[in-house]
Amino acid sequence: MGRVDELIRQLETGESPYERVQAAEALGELGKRATPKVYDAFYDALQDSDAWVRFAVVGALGKIGTEDAIELLIYALENDEESEIRFNAAQMLYELGAEAAWSAFKNILDVEPSSEIQEIAVRALAKVGYGEPDVVDKLIAILESYLDYDEKVRVAAAESLGKLDDPYALPPLFRAGENDRSDAVRDTARQAYHALFLRSANDLLSLPEQERHELARQLQDALREHFVKTVCEYDEET
Repeated sequence: MGRVDELIRQLETGESPYERVQAAEALGELGKRATPKVYDAFYDALQDSDAWVRFAVVGALGKIGTEDAIELLIYALENDEESEIRFNAAQMLYELGAEAAWSAFKNILDVEPSSEIQEIAVRALAKVGYGEPDVVDKLIAILESYLDYDEKVRVAAAESLGKLDDPYALPPLFRAGENDRSDAVRDTARQAYHALFLRSANDLLSLPEQERHELARQLQDALREHFVKTVCEYDEET
């Protein structure tokens, strides 16, 4: 029996969690030399009753970083019951820039209760979902849903929208910069708005006429909302 087979057996049948953790970490050192048998053993180990073992497996998969490893990291992100392990899987996928994970990141935002994982998912959408048609809409929805997402998640959404070079993010960024209840979100949205506006100036002029008019209408609506709000606040003060 070779060394790899011994480690697989230890991962599968080690009597103590410590033994199984050691095996997972050692198998992670294989990197791209990992074989299908190793991935099968990792999948089985993601069902281990001990969270420490599952955490070690996620770390090993992040170190390997292949397409097969990414598939198992997505599985852990979507299925593990421990938020620490889901967080670790999300962090690994973010650091790997795994484009295959963008739909998983988008989908978990509707069901994931941990704001820490939500924040990573939002930032990952801008990194690994660049160019995907639904990403900007999803980030806008998060930015505007202050009842569903906490401050740091909305800050991440504003920052991400400011990086995606989509002029249709300008109206919601403007609204958030004026109306969000959080100082941090307002400040971040304003910075993102100005940076995106400067980068998008030429793109705005090159848009088809109908799209340009629609975007102008949305910006006018946002400005009108801000004007009405300012007048109402002035009337209340006087």
